[in-house]
Amino acid sequence: NQDTYFVSTIGSNVNDGTSSSDVWYSIEYALSQVCDEDTIIVLDGTYYEDSLEVDRDLVLGSMYLIDGDTNHISNTIIDGQDDGWIMMWYGGSNSWSDTTSNQVVGLTIRNGNSAGNGYAGGLTVYNNRVLKVKGVRFEYNQNNQDAGGAMYMRYNSYVELQDVKMQFNHANEGGAFYSYYCYSRFFDLDLNANTSNSERVAIYLNNARSFYSEDVTVRNHNSQNREIISMNMWDLTSDAVLKNWIVRDNSAQARLFAIAQQGTDDKLTLENCLIINNTTQNGGPGLLIRDTRNEVFILNSTIADNRTIGSTNKEGGAMIVMKSPQNDPSLTIVNSIVENEYSTYTIAENQDNGFDLNIENSFIEGGSTKIEVSSNSTLSYGTSNLSLGLYFTDADNGDYRLSSVAT
Repeated sequence: NQDTYFVSTIGSNVNDGTSSSDVWYSIEYALSQVCDEDTIIVLDGTYYEDSLEVDRDLVLGSMYLIDGDTNHISNTIIDGQDDGWIMMWYGGSNSWSDTTSNQVVGLTIRNGNSAGNGYAGGLTVYNNRVLKVKGVRFEYNQNNQDAGGAMYMRYNSYVELQDVKMQFNHANEGGAFYSYYCYSRFFDLDLNANTSNSERVAIYLNNARSFYSEDVTVRNHNSQNREIISMNMWDLTSDAVLKNWIVRDNSAQARLFAIAQQGTDDKLTLENCLIINNTTQNGGPGLLIRDTRNEVFILNSTIADNRTIGSTNKEGGAMIVMKSPQNDPSLTIVNSIVENEYSTYTIAENQDNGFDLNIENSFIEGGSTKIEVSSNSTLSYGTSNLSLGLYFTDADNGDYRLSSVAT
């Protein structure tokens, strides 16, 4: 039978935990008592606990699970007090269907501190395990020894994030999260002002089995090293999709947003994405696509108001750089805006291996004269493209819709 148990900061572990008036005292105790496919409801309050190991299929959440009141998310807090990592998930096994019985819902997870490799400060999903995280806020978690401040998604795990916010987390790499050869589905993910000791400040996707995402925002990160976002799409089993992304108001030393598509026969699509108002000190203020071996699509997207301070050459200053393409891949840009008034090239190739560049019905700053590809590449620049007369409604206040006076 699937049973529901309750935990409260004013409960007692001598109770039977079966109702909101007869509650257990700690999450740790509840985890030791429940069975597979049970549900643990954590009542409003702050729980000073860490090193919580979930070794069975279960649902762990606040009263938000029952009544849908979002106030429970900020009022139900697991606080590690910087004493240790907060949670390790061992439930589920190699299937998206297991997300039904493996969930963390409606909590705030903060002040976790990992002192070892392989554990995030906040929440770690173990090898081959499965977890859906919904309505969770990760704040001030850290891992100074390894990657993953808020979350570490380990080898071959299946992780779905829905309505998740990660802010002010810190790690050696991947201040928000680190993912290693995982199956990932992200819906409504907000990453704000996370930090790292070295590179890959917000997102470090270190190879991927699958990757689908919608409504992801990456904002207000500042790095003295390279890459706010680093995504290596090695070993994909299906097409990778980035849909409705907003990457804005970030700064880095170089290479703001880097995607590698190595060793895969699957496509990469960026659709309805907004990459705006980002700054680098030494090149790569927009999108770097490297080592790709197949088709890449940029559709209905805007890349604008990004700039680099110290490098305006083709690789350093271009808003889209195709680096080390392999096996004659293609990049297709349709119904998109790529603006670059600060440097020599808007779109450029690096290392001159050759690829097919197709642009249709788009605004490209400077037109084809600001596109640099090698003699090994082919450029198809459609007659419907524009290079002048672009006006946004109110870019200073973040409104990048086209003004009615645009061409």
